Amino acid sequence: MQKLEKWKEEQGQSGVAIKIKGSPNEYTNIANTNQIRQYLGLQQQIYQSKFNAKENSKNNQLNKKLMPIGFYDLIFAEAENNHRQVNDIIDYFMGQGYRLIKPSLVEFANQYLQDNKNSKSENLLYFTDLFSGENMVFRNDITSQIARILNSSLANYNLPLKLCYSGDVIASKSDELYAHRQQTQLGLEIIHYTENYSEIEVIEKTLFAVNNILLPPLSKNNILPKILIEFSLPKFLEKLLNEFNLKPFPSLIQAIFDKNISNAKNLLSQIENLDISKQELLIEIMLNNHNLGNIISKIMACNVSDAIIPMIDKINKIFQFINNRFPNIEVCFDLFGNKKSNDYCGLFFEIFVGNFSYPVARGGSYKITADNNGEESLIDAVGATIYINHLHPQIIK
Repeated sequence: MQKLEKWKEEQGQSGVAIKIKGSPNEYTNIANTNQIRQYLGLQQQIYQSKFNAKENSKNNQLNKKLMPIGFYDLIFAEAENNHRQVNDIIDYFMGQGYRLIKPSLVEFANQYLQDNKNSKSENLLYFTDLFSGENMVFRNDITSQIARILNSSLANYNLPLKLCYSGDVIASKSDELYAHRQQTQLGLEIIHYTENYSEIEVIEKTLFAVNNILLPPLSKNNILPKILIEFSLPKFLEKLLNEFNLKPFPSLIQAIFDKNISNAKNLLSQIENLDISKQELLIEIMLNNHNLGNIISKIMACNVSDAIIPMIDKINKIFQFINNRFPNIEVCFDLFGNKKSNDYCGLFFEIFVGNFSYPVARGGSYKITADNNGEESLIDAVGATIYINHLHPQIIK
């Protein structure tokens, strides 16, 4: 509880008061959905720690002997459910024209890090190969292996390629909101796409897999938990600041990524010759998570250049598609995103279920370095990963 109280003090008293389910006297002041997710994440940590302590108390000594922290066994019903979930989703992807691949569990450390410059090396589990003496890593993300596979096993195949996969990944430490270091990932990728529809296709297949395949067996009384998908536009903040002739200095970027409204307002007010209307627009984008039409109107009123308009058109088309295809799924926007989304290019999305603050799926568009007879080139790709462990029945409420 000390961590939760400290977080509330840091957030200050500005924002919207909400009541958290299960805590009748627990109110907090929260400014936006990002802070709500942080708050729910802290609540989730408290819940999960209590749940784990209760579940493990009887077999504590046995668990210490048999299982490292963050790893788990699935037995009987849980193992059978996991098996069905993986097979049903992969069968669906394959039925939609995606070819199945099974990447290796381990990689050469140097090659893995070179292919994935954004990978967090501190969250990789290293070991030394007794045969070669080389440093090796267990994969912590399957998408990160696509570049190597494209330049080796798939080198003689014509592009574009539609791929799907499943398998376990291993991290050296647990996430702050998710205790397990072993996770099962399922995903799909389109390599070397040339049309924006490919992004919509990946989003549609991912939402269908979550909404129509993954959730129904976990629902209670045939009532599915609420699904929310949130979109960001990586590099959009940088491009918009350039439109306003602003140099994106680190403290401002950090304040915007952290959704620290008061700090962002203070920093913007100190910039000379920055119109009040533009300051208000930047803050409005930070705060407005649902009214995309209003945001687009205000952006266009600033007479933005052709560098901005295609990004706005893209997110609007995706929004209209989801509203028509999945009318019961809530759509919100964090157009500026955060450091995590900035590793992508063009588009980033996360899917949330119920009150669980950790995404059950995420994806977006990115670049792959391809080796063409010794010459490197960048290839456009788009994909998504589903984390089925995050939909444990204990979490769905």
